[in-house]
Amino acid sequence: TAVTALADAGCDIICDDLCFFHQPFLQDGDVAAHIRQTLMQHPGLIYVTVSGNFAPLHYQGSWRSSGDELSGGILHDFSDGDTAITITLLPTEYIIATLQWDDPWDRAVNDYDLILTSQETGEIISESRFVQNITSEPFEHLVYNPEGPGPETLSLSIIRNGESQDPGILELFIRGVDPGGVQDSFVKDPRDSVFGHAAIEEVVTVGSVDASAPFTISPDSSQGPVTIRYPDARRWKPDICAPTNVNVSGAGDFPSRFPGTSAAAPHVAGVIAQLWSAFPDLSRDDLIHAVYEAADDLGAPGWDATYGYGLLNAERAYRILYDRSRASFTGTGPDPGV
Repeated sequence: TAVTALADAGCDIICDDLCFFHQPFLQDGDVAAHIRQTLMQHPGLIYVTVSGNFAPLHYQGSWRSSGDELSGGILHDFSDGDTAITITLLPTEYIIATLQWDDPWDRAVNDYDLILTSQETGEIISESRFVQNITSEPFEHLVYNPEGPGPETLSLSIIRNGESQDPGILELFIRGVDPGGVQDSFVKDPRDSVFGHAAIEEVVTVGSVDASAPFTISPDSSQGPVTIRYPDARRWKPDICAPTNVNVSGAGDFPSRFPGTSAAAPHVAGVIAQLWSAFPDLSRDDLIHAVYEAADDLGAPGWDATYGYGLLNAERAYRILYDRSRASFTGTGPDPGV
């Protein structure tokens, strides 16, 4: 509703920092489809969004049976016989774990569950046990808030119900806990941690980097590429990066050093707005491509799955567009004095 209202009101640029965990990770959901349709209907609209801050605690891998059972299901083997993620949870933290897999959305035929147990007692302390029966979603969502005064050591496991040899893809995100409290490296894979509407080609997807050289990628900035299973595809996200930890007013109880891709994306939207004001006759695609072309290349040469095309460079983008507009208007080449 918000996207439609803004587009219909004549908005030129929409910027959000929204991520929906009840949208598909491995295919396009209704949010992505609506934004794509809106951009088709409004060719003068640019949509900027965040890559997300979900790189630190992310797992993606094929189902592997461990042969061991827990609570009536077969435990998933994450890595070399590891059937659980060990989490040390402080009293001020919590766990939100979201699991999806590559069954079609609303038509899940495989049935997985999330189980959280106490390492001290072995007891199940939280679980997500939605039933997948061909008419439901490939989705499990576990939430746990500690009650005790001290830290807890917990085990998070994935189990599969029923017989199957299908090596389908599992994707798991964990939030609410400091990554330092999780020792297992297999659940600290930043690759392919962009999802939802940030994964569609039509939007500008922004990661975050340090605000000073060497402009290292933020540890939490979600990275690509993106695996899409319906239809099978790879998408090349993020597109570009901008600074994290920026100075803001502090209104609304925001920290005065505002972190994350939520801080980075408005940089890109603001630069695009100024460039479009300077060159109002540019098409959407020409403007976006100039911004990517002007970026300071970081990481591997050209586009890469960590930085996209690199760090936003407003001045270089302006110079590129100025030279092109001058050449088009006068029939001459670039002005070296500009």
